[in-house]
Amino acid sequence: MTINKKKKAVKLAVTSTLMIPAIMMVPLVASADMTKKEVTKSQLNNITNSAGITPLASMGTGYSDKFKNLENTDGVLTINTNSSALLAVGFATQTKTTITVDPEFASEFFSTPNYKQYLGGSVDRLHNIGIGNSNVKIQKLWDKKTGPLNGFDTAYFDEKINAIVIFSEVSVVSANQYQNVNLEIDLDKWSKDTGRLVERKDFFNFKVKSGNADLGINWSWGAAESVLNGNDLPDDTWIENKVKPTTITSEDEMTFTGVGYQPMDNEHDTNYFVTLEIDGKKYKNIQLDSEGNWQKTFDKPLGNGKDKPLANGTVVKAYVEGTETEANGNGVVNTKVSAPTFYTVGEDSTSWADWEIKTPILADAYDEETIITGNLPEQNHQNGRTYETVVTVNDVEKQRAVISGESGSLVAPLFDEVLQKGDVVKAYIIGHEEGETDKESLVAETVVQENKEGQESWENWTVEPTELETVSSGDEIIRGVIPIQNKFNGRTYDVEVLVNDKLVATEEGYTARGGEFSVSVPDSIDLKYKDKVTAIVVGHELDKEDKDSEDTTETVKDVTDHENWKVAAATINDVKDTDTFVSGTVPVEDTEFDRNYEIEVAVNDEVISTQAITPDGDYKIDLPKEVKLAVKDNVTVTVVGHQVDFDDVSSDKVSTEVIDGTNWSDWKIANPELDELTTKSTAITGEIAKQDIDFDRNYTVTITQNGTEIINEKVESDSKFNFELPEKVTLEEDDEIAITVEGHQKDKESKLSETITTKVKDASNWADWKIVNPELNNLTVKDTKITGNIPQQAVDFGRNYSIEIAQNGEKIISEVVKSEKEFSFSLPKDVTLAEGDEITATLIGHQDGKENKKSENITTIVEKAAAAETTSEFKLGYWEKFGLVYEGKVNNDDWDLTDKTKVEKTVSVTDSKGQVVKTITAANTDWYKTGQFDGYQFIVNNDVLGDLAADDYSFTMNIKIDGVDQDSVKLELNKPAMRSGAYHDKYNDLESVVLKENKVSPFVSDNSPAIKIEKFGEDTQLRLFNKYWNNNTELVFDGYVTGEESFKDLNKTLEIKDSSNKVVKTIENLHSAPTSWGIPTSVGDDHTFQAIIPKDFGNEKDYAYALKVLDKAGKEVYKFELK
Repeated sequence: MTINKKKKAVKLAVTSTLMIPAIMMVPLVASADMTKKEVTKSQLNNITNSAGITPLASMGTGYSDKFKNLENTDGVLTINTNSSALLAVGFATQTKTTITVDPEFASEFFSTPNYKQYLGGSVDRLHNIGIGNSNVKIQKLWDKKTGPLNGFDTAYFDEKINAIVIFSEVSVVSANQYQNVNLEIDLDKWSKDTGRLVERKDFFNFKVKSGNADLGINWSWGAAESVLNGNDLPDDTWIENKVKPTTITSEDEMTFTGVGYQPMDNEHDTNYFVTLEIDGKKYKNIQLDSEGNWQKTFDKPLGNGKDKPLANGTVVKAYVEGTETEANGNGVVNTKVSAPTFYTVGEDSTSWADWEIKTPILADAYDEETIITGNLPEQNHQNGRTYETVVTVNDVEKQRAVISGESGSLVAPLFDEVLQKGDVVKAYIIGHEEGETDKESLVAETVVQENKEGQESWENWTVEPTELETVSSGDEIIRGVIPIQNKFNGRTYDVEVLVNDKLVATEEGYTARGGEFSVSVPDSIDLKYKDKVTAIVVGHELDKEDKDSEDTTETVKDVTDHENWKVAAATINDVKDTDTFVSGTVPVEDTEFDRNYEIEVAVNDEVISTQAITPDGDYKIDLPKEVKLAVKDNVTVTVVGHQVDFDDVSSDKVSTEVIDGTNWSDWKIANPELDELTTKSTAITGEIAKQDIDFDRNYTVTITQNGTEIINEKVESDSKFNFELPEKVTLEEDDEIAITVEGHQKDKESKLSETITTKVKDASNWADWKIVNPELNNLTVKDTKITGNIPQQAVDFGRNYSIEIAQNGEKIISEVVKSEKEFSFSLPKDVTLAEGDEITATLIGHQDGKENKKSENITTIVEKAAAAETTSEFKLGYWEKFGLVYEGKVNNDDWDLTDKTKVEKTVSVTDSKGQVVKTITAANTDWYKTGQFDGYQFIVNNDVLGDLAADDYSFTMNIKIDGVDQDSVKLELNKPAMRSGAYHDKYNDLESVVLKENKVSPFVSDNSPAIKIEKFGEDTQLRLFNKYWNNNTELVFDGYVTGEESFKDLNKTLEIKDSSNKVVKTIENLHSAPTSWGIPTSVGDDHTFQAIIPKDFGNEKDYAYALKVLDKAGKEVYKFELK
């Protein structure tokens, strides 16, 4: 895993020897290398003599040592020890205090050049005159030269024993000796200055031992011990940062994933991986990607899992491990590990009620000790359970610490106190589970004792044997417990594990506290039933011969229950003399512990084949080629079970007798299939089903007609047949045709199929012929025809159809009809339809030689006719000299318009207020249908038009028949051709006329013809009597000009212009109007005029007209437009 680093620790391999300054030489004084060696008694004597004091031997009987304090505060390590002589009276005495420092710490710090600058603190000791206290700074004392002039007190680091050595001054005389050290090491500054880091570990061990300088230090007894808990030290300081724990999760509890990202801050370059641990077995080197993700899939069962690799309740432990890329200053390539995280498989965990907290184990405690030790057992990690330890002395709590629940060491240092003989030390563990009451283990207890048995001596040292857990065949882990051992003289312990007297694993580095161990069985070894597993604890002491415990031996147990293993017998299928194999079924067998199976096949008690098989399935064993089975041979099968390292287990034998291989008795002839036959068939066809053709079996068919054989032919299996009828054989309707297949086998009786029969059918399939019902349209009393539709009918085989129609059950029509055609039949002359009549139609099908077939009777009831709608069609309107003419027709199917003398038509002229102002009689016409007087013509004459007041007028046609009013309808336009003198396409285009000074303008109102009457204004000088067309279809203007002057000598002239305003015609000397039409004018005839427009210029759309009045000189006096 490669990650950007924020801080990289520097590693220095120090190979140079520490240089200690030489001390000054004085007579009778030993060499200067005393700085690093104990000062001998003879040397002290010489020194004392030189001072004029007679030396006497030291009378000290030992020192009492303890740790006052051992802590890390803001990156400064403080080591505070107190040492005092139990009894010391003498001359020229000197105290030597030796503080051993944890090698991991010492190798990094004390190998740093100029490390002295990071040291501080002071030492308190008895003044050299034997009275009062002397305090000296560590900086002054460290590596100080010694001698008569400088004094013999000094301090230095002895790399051979990883210890700080401090000598006091030589006291001329002393009643008591003491030396209290308060050493401060600024590790944070050291780390920042040098880039160095100390490897993190669970506990950093320190010891202190003081004594007279003229005696060697004996570490076997009396040294005070203490520890600095590495897990309590913060990150980002002088110690490497903690390895970050990984997460662990799973969706299917087969594949586990997590994130174990390591930021690589404040640590040595390290390669990280994840390790999973299950039941003591480790799965290492699970790789991390660049973001710290990892994944591990178990694809084979572990533990006792069934549906999945891991059993419910299994605890999967995950932790991140790291191996540094380079060696430290001590030449060691360090490894490190994170705190574990746990995942419990499934829901089958130990319940709170069944949860038991395992009790810690306390080591023996002795008088004057400053640390309480023991072992912590592995605890239950399910349901997120957590733990803490409590240690008391004489029921006073000395330590309460959170623990991981992993097996490990219990370490409880005492500060500023020592254990006393008879003290009672207790320890117990508290378990926490969220939402539940805390639980406690039993209390471990020991009483502080004296070392009266001389256990520090090698001769009295006994290495306690290990305890082995039960070992079963197939186990991959061997587990046990090393009990608490003798702790004197820095003794350490290993455990050796042997299988069948061959060493397979060694676990090293156990302290006297012992502990649990688990070793993986090498892949090359499979533990088998009755193997011997031996564990031996080996004790080590410096410069002494190793000591072994007694052997602890476990015989590997059979967990497979082999002696009760039963192999179920297989079944055997029938065996025929023609078979080349033996087959059957193997039942479910026990496949635990890699049990596998073979099947033995024997013929007449001679094994001819043995093959591996899969339990719980079918088997098929091919016989050797040389083996030929005979009828009544005895064939047996036996299932043989194998298990590694155990005897085979066989099932009961199962046997069968070889039977006829052709299996004639079970031979079944499959029935043939016979196609449909009709009276027109000339061949018999069908299909032979797939037949058994083994053993040269062959087949024929026999076909009969009404019991008489007509065909016997050979046929093939799984084939179609087509046999022409023999001559003179014809098929008649309802003949029974039967077919039978006959199977033949050599030396065996023939076998027959079932007889399959069919009846010959009419070729035309008359029986299935269905007449589709006709469709009959609705009828009313006015109908003179009966209509409907013939749906699609079958027309093959010459089939044709007729229809019969009845009125109230009496046939009135019988006619030929065709499929998919409509029909329409006029009623007979003597037949009329009355309301409620029942009209029935029946379709009849005809086929030569067959009985007619009829449809269902389709019936409808004659209904009363609905009242007819009156229709009005205005066809033509035009001007005549006598008035405006209208023509059209009005009709209703219910009316009898054949007698015009009975038909009366009148027209109401209605003004815009709906008032009828004039009624006009219309003439009856049969112009549109001879003898049918639905036509009309009426004239609105000039007098009527001239007398109408100014308004809009419409027309309504009123019809009476035989004096009875029938209807009144508006005249409806029917896009007629209109004409005045000339014809016009639309009524709207009819010209306006003037009658009796009324301007009459035809127009269309609401799709009906109408007229508009307008009057001339009083101030109009030119006025028209009339505008009309004469008999020559010439447009005529009759009018006058108002005024008092005389027109007798004036020329009244007509001017005609075309659409380009060009004068195209002039008519001079117009005549006076022949009549005033009864209109008073108050002018003479010379004021009147009549202008007749020649036909060629009569279209008002193309020409404009003007009346010009000229004087005798031809000068224009008046000019009026004629409109």
